[in-house]
Amino acid sequence: MPGTSHEAASRGFSALSGIRRLLNPPEGLVAWLRWLALFYGLTVLSVVLAVLSASQGESRALAVAVGTVVVLVGYSVWGYSGHRYSLPVDGLAAAALLFIGIQLASPVPALAVFSTMVGARALYGHRRPIAPVAALHAATYVAAMLLVAPERTPGVAVEAVLAAGLLMLGASLVHLVTTTLSRHERGAVHTSAMADTAAALLAAGEPTRIVETALEAGYALLTPHAPGGMFGALIRGEELVVVANDKTPAAPAISSRLWMKAVPETLREGLTGARPFICYGLEIRDGHLTRQVRMTGAAMLVVPLACRGLARGAMFVPHPDGLHRDGDCHCESALELVASHAALALDSAILTEDVIRSETRFRALVQNCSDVITVVDPDGVIRYLSPTVARVLGYAPAALTASRFHNLVHPDDFKEWWDFFRELAQGAQRNSVSCRLHHRSRGWRHTEIVGANCLNEPSVGGIVLDIRDVSERKVLEEALVHRASHDPLTQLPNRTLFVEKVRQAVAEVSRADSLAVLFIDLDGFKLINDAHGHAAGDSVLQAVAQRLTGVLRPDDIAARLSGDEFAVLVNDLTRADEAEQIGHRVKDALAEPCTINQRLLTVRASIGVAVGGDGVEDAEDLIHRADMAMYSAKNHGKNSVEVLRRGAVASLSGRRKLRADLEWAVLRDEFEVRYQPIVRLSDRKITAAEALVRWQHPVHGLLGPNTFIELAEESDLIAAVFGVVLRDACTNALRWQTDHDPVSVNVNLSAVQLHRPGLVDQVTRILSETGLPSELLTLEITETVLVDNLDRACDTMATLKHLGVRIAIDDFGTGYSSLAYLSRLPIDVLKVDKMFVNNVHVDNGSALTRTIVDLGVRLGLPTVAEGVERAEQRDALVGLGCTHAQGYLFSRPMSGERMARLIAGEVLTV
Repeated sequence: MPGTSHEAASRGFSALSGIRRLLNPPEGLVAWLRWLALFYGLTVLSVVLAVLSASQGESRALAVAVGTVVVLVGYSVWGYSGHRYSLPVDGLAAAALLFIGIQLASPVPALAVFSTMVGARALYGHRRPIAPVAALHAATYVAAMLLVAPERTPGVAVEAVLAAGLLMLGASLVHLVTTTLSRHERGAVHTSAMADTAAALLAAGEPTRIVETALEAGYALLTPHAPGGMFGALIRGEELVVVANDKTPAAPAISSRLWMKAVPETLREGLTGARPFICYGLEIRDGHLTRQVRMTGAAMLVVPLACRGLARGAMFVPHPDGLHRDGDCHCESALELVASHAALALDSAILTEDVIRSETRFRALVQNCSDVITVVDPDGVIRYLSPTVARVLGYAPAALTASRFHNLVHPDDFKEWWDFFRELAQGAQRNSVSCRLHHRSRGWRHTEIVGANCLNEPSVGGIVLDIRDVSERKVLEEALVHRASHDPLTQLPNRTLFVEKVRQAVAEVSRADSLAVLFIDLDGFKLINDAHGHAAGDSVLQAVAQRLTGVLRPDDIAARLSGDEFAVLVNDLTRADEAEQIGHRVKDALAEPCTINQRLLTVRASIGVAVGGDGVEDAEDLIHRADMAMYSAKNHGKNSVEVLRRGAVASLSGRRKLRADLEWAVLRDEFEVRYQPIVRLSDRKITAAEALVRWQHPVHGLLGPNTFIELAEESDLIAAVFGVVLRDACTNALRWQTDHDPVSVNVNLSAVQLHRPGLVDQVTRILSETGLPSELLTLEITETVLVDNLDRACDTMATLKHLGVRIAIDDFGTGYSSLAYLSRLPIDVLKVDKMFVNNVHVDNGSALTRTIVDLGVRLGLPTVAEGVERAEQRDALVGLGCTHAQGYLFSRPMSGERMARLIAGEVLTV
């Protein structure tokens, strides 16, 4: 019988495999304790069998003893193998224990056997209550002890009851520990399974596959209690469509569907929630999902797949009453957790499908365009984005739709962008703007945006923006500029190459004093840029570069360091004064007028010279010394050549330190404004006050404007200083006003600032914010400022006059006083310089002053004499017809509060 032999061999191999698994320690703390308890119990029963074999003489009694031990061995193996204990099994074990207890006839060995069996029962059967079983075995132990020693019934009873109590307590403790450990291990396995499920759901991608994955995970969590007929469905339009099932006959077929209007009301409402619920009214008939006519029949557990309050689908579990047979098996919670992960994945997948459908709808419009096409409304709210936004900026179109386009713009570029967009929305013909836009993961991207106003186009109804990413071009340009060793404008070596050349010369020169560095800074170059434009400024820089190379020796190296700063490395000096002579040649060459845009411009330069040796440490030190010498040349009137002398390093370093302190002074609000009254000479009444700025330096104390105004102009801080003075002056002037004659305030305007395009906006803003009427503000401008660019000055002054601001010419008579230009300027006041007032009371000194006052009279302008300190000067000015004056004779500069008190008081009597 070959078949019979084969079956027998298979059973033998299966038995061997089972024995091998029994002998190998399992994984997990609880399983290991059970395995240990099993072999401990087998050992105890083996000892018991040996004892009984030795004490039983008759073969029948021995057979009964062996059978009893075999029953207890089976009792242990039965529980270890995972079978459920029942009352008959526990009763059979109790009878076997009673027999062994009687046979052992000793409390301690019997207690050991009983403890082993009760402990094993607590370990193996932890899902069932242990107290009744422990009580059964304890009662058996008491009965066995009483039968062994009936003559000692009272004493034995007490001892047996105590031992039985220990049995029950130990069993309860073992059961409690085992239950706790089992729950912990199952929780860890459950957490790991949830993590794997979440990863699988995210990887599924497609909605149907997501539901299939969720259903598989739910089925695995419910096993072995999973009922047949589980299925998952998606809401597609107005239908509930079955997309996955557990492949059992009880489940509905794939693609089985039911109209949402036909499903029970409780189901429609519950699908938008997050908690599982019981639903009646659905049944599976002939493989199809249908609605019951009457709300009877089997219930279904519905686990919704909803996200953000939107119903996406559900998992359905028929016959849910069998899910709670184990007290610690929270099936609904597990299904709810799976459903939450699946709902998120579904929401993401469905949104992705929406984006794909949107891309398909608009592909015909942008299929040949690599740029981002955007449609925004007049408020900047994005209404449409082409799919290329994901490639260009890293955002899905849906992520930006309905948000403000302005939020993508770099803060530093926002003003330029906003001006462009505002003009575009108003219908202006502005073609493009360059700005940086935020990329979702790659920082800022350089873009060029071309706009078109299509608000009146019915098919568009918005402003169309064509966004082109030019970041790669920008990066390439920046890399080329960074790598280049020459200035692209002048074709001269740049700072990097120049420093390298100086280092090389310092290292190779045999005599340190045979080389020198000339540091050249163009005087007033900012005015050229502001007055004539940057194109003219560039042409000037190119002309300077050509003249430098033309006047230098072949071995000398000229470089453009930055802006209007140039440098020259002079080699092979033979005399101590040779470098200074070269500096003068350079200055003279640059001073020759040059024609730029049909205008004749004169370039002047301050040149600092530093010769090697005499403590020069390295190339950077030599360049730094030349730089300081250049600042010394500026301090001595500009347009000069200065050789760095001993002792000059410290003073120039102090000037640099003062310029650095000036930047902090703006931030720390260290400026103070004092006011000097301007008096009408006819009645001694105060009609105005001049605002004079002071710097309260934390180390040097109170500094006058001559100390820092030039520094402010050089470091582009003049606008900030002017803003502080103007705001304080307007605020105080508003407080000075009374019911009598108005009192205006005069504020000095820097030469640099007059040609800056932002001046008018700054004055307009501060007047608006302080509330001072514009006619009470007078801006004082020195006449020497007007010569550089009279046309530009006239335009700026005319704009200020249009605002209502008054214009005064300060220090009149010290510059280019001429009726020709005075008649072109919108001037309101002439201020006579102090140099003409000092000797006005002397006959020879009054002639010039009389001429200036007469000029003001002919032009119909009031005149203000500055620096009046003596009564004789005042009287002489009155005799000449001067209308106003200011100076120490009337009052020294004072605070705004004191000025207010002075105006509210009596008329000046001086």
